[in-house]
Amino acid sequence: SCQNYRAKDPTSFDDGGFYQMNEDRWRNKGGVAGKEEAGRERLRSYHAATADGLAGLLLTGAPPKDPRVLAAVRWLERHPGFDDVPHLQLYCAFARGRARRLAPTLLPGRAGETWPAGVVLKPRSDGSFLNPAGELRENDPLVATALALMA
Repeated sequence: SCQNYRAKDPTSFDDGGFYQMNEDRWRNKGGVAGKEEAGRERLRSYHAATADGLAGLLLTGAPPKDPRVLAAVRWLERHPGFDDVPHLQLYCAFARGRARRLAPTLLPGRAGETWPAGVVLKPRSDGSFLNPAGELRENDPLVATALALMA
């Protein structure tokens, strides 16, 4: 229900990505995308929610060729960076890595690739990770490093 997807009546808002919560623009980290012609507010898809949504589809038995699965994969391919929600960069890496492990043929990576091309998340001199954007505790090296290692 949190996927911007309509098979029969696609709109510019239906990009195949996911957002966090239905009808809750305050907790949806991607923000508001706009309003449909009918006046209904639509929420913007973002990386972490889309990677989580893809994993959810796969874990609940959706086959790799399911249109919703393919729409989420296309969204992730079109949005390779993690900068759409700056305070979720390490969580995005974790969520995308989990989705990639569930469907390696859908989200292939290069040998030895940790992050998608263009994403730079480097450890600090002591080996820990840190994201200075701290709304979701990625500014805590314990949280940030755990997410980076799971990614």
